[in-house]
Amino acid sequence: MRRPGDRNTNFLARGFTLVEMLVSLSIFAIVTGFVMAGFGAGRQSDELRLSTQIVASSVRRAQSFALSGQTSQYCRSATNPNDANKFCPGGSSQCDTGYSCVVDVPPGYGVHFTTDASGNNRSIFFADLNNDKTFQAAETIRTDSVTPGPLVVVSSLRTSSTMTSLDIVMQPPRPTIYFNGSTADSVATIRLMHKQGLQWKEVTINRISGQVNAD
Repeated sequence: MRRPGDRNTNFLARGFTLVEMLVSLSIFAIVTGFVMAGFGAGRQSDELRLSTQIVASSVRRAQSFALSGQTSQYCRSATNPNDANKFCPGGSSQCDTGYSCVVDVPPGYGVHFTTDASGNNRSIFFADLNNDKTFQAAETIRTDSVTPGPLVVVSSLRTSSTMTSLDIVMQPPRPTIYFNGSTADSVATIRLMHKQGLQWKEVTINRISGQVNAD
């Protein structure tokens, strides 16, 4: 006979049934899955946002060098100022016959992008030494990653049509902007995509206004 004041401890002794444990574990797994999915999507979004800022900054760097008339040291023909082929940090001894090392404002500064798998995770900042308004390997000033991590790449490049590489050249003093050596198109778009998902962001360059937008 239970006396007043006695505590009912049956529920403590009973514990959890197998069904209750399975239900609890299932709920925990579902909640964890949603949390991890949200965390992964947020991290991808952050990486893409930072990547668009990096790409936009690389284009603005070329724009700034052209606007400020930044000089470079390079080999130039004595008879043709548009005939220049490489840098000469060590002086004229590094130049070919008929060329001399000069310190001058090159015809333009630019950035090269590609969707090719061997280079779609980086941008190349260059000086347009020979004034052809396109990138040549010998004109490379520096190579930068387009992303703070390994999972964001350049997925597409567009002006009025889709292309596999894009050279954005800024020609002093205004500067005049060229897309792949041409002024036919007014806007160029660089799309960045995260390799672990379907998220993407774009950087657009307006050739007329010079505005660089990171979406």
